Amino acid sequence: MKLAAQHHNNAIRRKCWKKWHMVIVEKWRRRVEKACQAKAQEICISLTSDYESKLQSLEEKYNASREEVMSLHKEREYYEENMKKAFMRACALSIWRL
Repeated sequence: MKLAAQHHNNAIRRKCWKKWHMVIVEKWRRRVEKACQAKAQEICISLTSDYESKLQSLEEKYNASREEVMSLHKEREYYEENMKKAFMRACALSIWRL
């Protein structure tokens, strides 16, 4: 009888130990999950801000390049117009001399 009672008590202790251990493991798991989630959010925020700043700088470079191309096109048109006028004057002079 004493041996059966001892076995029963040991079985109850093991069950209690397992339940307590599961509770502790679950609490630890939740803490680790929260810490990992917080770290992941922090990393996402820093990556987002880095990429936004890079995007902004690239947009600024793009706009500057576009403005430069536009000014070069205007300059080219100006030179073409001047060359056309000079050619027309040269042609008019050569015809007048004849």
